[in-house]
Amino acid sequence: MTPNIIFHNITIHVIEDNSGIFIGSNVMTNFSTNVHNKSGFGSVYGNHNQMSKNVHIFHDDDVIDTPIKSMTGVPK
Repeated sequence: MTPNIIFHNITIHVIEDNSGIFIGSNVMTNFSTNVHNKSGFGSVYGNHNQMSKNVHIFHDDDVIDTPIKSMTGVPK
């Protein structure tokens, strides 16, 4: 028996890493993501916040943070 799925409304607020929207007949092979994010600012919470003349310095002396191998074992 074929499943019957009905969406009356789909709302997408954020597309982030390792995300996908696939409609129709799809065959997803080797679907992967490798992401390394760094944040040097942090978060600001509350109402009516103001920030000005900010300086952000991020020093990363790593040559390779995370070695990644592809699905076949060959480095990317």
